[in-house]
Amino acid sequence: MKNVYKNQILYSNILSFDPIIKKRSLVKETLPADPRKGGASKQVVENYPGYENFEDGSIELRCFAPNAKEVKIPGFYNDDREIVLEKCDDGYFRKRLYDVPMGFYWFRFIVDGNETISPDMPVSYTTGYANFIEKVDPEVDFYMLKDVPHGSITMEYYNSAISGRVRTCWVYTPPGYSVDLEKRYPVLYMNHGGGSEATSWFWQARMNLIVDNLIAEGKIEDMIVVCNSNFAYKETDDGKFEPIDAAEVLVKDCVTFIDGKYRTINDRHYRAVAGLSAGGGLSRQMAHDYPEVFANLGVFSSGAGFAISGDLQGRVFDYSELFATPEHYNSLFDVTMITVGRQDMRIEYTKPQAEELINRGYNIVYRDYPGGHEFKVWRSTLLDFLPMLFRQK
Repeated sequence: MKNVYKNQILYSNILSFDPIIKKRSLVKETLPADPRKGGASKQVVENYPGYENFEDGSIELRCFAPNAKEVKIPGFYNDDREIVLEKCDDGYFRKRLYDVPMGFYWFRFIVDGNETISPDMPVSYTTGYANFIEKVDPEVDFYMLKDVPHGSITMEYYNSAISGRVRTCWVYTPPGYSVDLEKRYPVLYMNHGGGSEATSWFWQARMNLIVDNLIAEGKIEDMIVVCNSNFAYKETDDGKFEPIDAAEVLVKDCVTFIDGKYRTINDRHYRAVAGLSAGGGLSRQMAHDYPEVFANLGVFSSGAGFAISGDLQGRVFDYSELFATPEHYNSLFDVTMITVGRQDMRIEYTKPQAEELINRGYNIVYRDYPGGHEFKVWRSTLLDFLPMLFRQK
């Protein structure tokens, strides 16, 4: 296994895939000579990102704020500790941490009482823009950037007749899609969490890299993966926006668009939907409200667990008819996988719900993983879920 501490993907994001971050200085530098005027110009940049993994298991956080008095982080994602960075003579605030568990972390800096983000770290969206970092496990590289054939990611525009608006989705096509123009593919639709957005499955979960690596190893079928926004709104007469049924929009508008533009296998057995957290609940709604469209389902860390009936954020649901007998449910769904983190409070009700159905004969797979409500769990879920898909027919 190559040194994962230096893997390029750790410091990349959608805004800057290959960042060479120049170390900042308190001294104003003179510009190099202009080669057009006969002068020599050569500049060597010391790459100095806002955080770095080290082989002793530590991680260092950095923030350049030469005029600040205090820089702190109110707590990592899933961590209530306040981290105070130490001011250094070169204008940086730094903190070397030795006890951070392996995993993915979102956070924002507090600089002299003002919340902000660092331009020297990867940036994404989680209920607002935030920095994110990765504390790597040197023994785990299934989601890392490797020297294998890579698929392509395209942002598509499509018209939503239900919302009356133009929407976007992000589409992963596997290596070779543009070469073999006769081949058709199954499709996996992925839904993000309630505080995130459509690209999080790519940039935080590293789903496209997981798919690339598993395809290269011959462990999964070639597939198309589609990521949407989980939210759908319709404009009212007074110019405001009211939420509408996102499941209906995604199934009736997006699935129709994808089947019309891409070389899909237009068959429910070759169509899957899955999601994390709020996206897990939405995925379940899409599959169980539209079993004629989907035969494969993944529900990861859903706030509603896997209850047969209930109230999910104001939406009353009752799937008693669908679950009338194990034979009926099993005849409709090829794969149903339910997962949750062992330190996630949702395990308290998700595990018994799933195990009761399994004991009654329903064709359901339940697994839990070390970790809380976090991408460490959802990446491990993908590693197990993807090889199950599209191999039943």
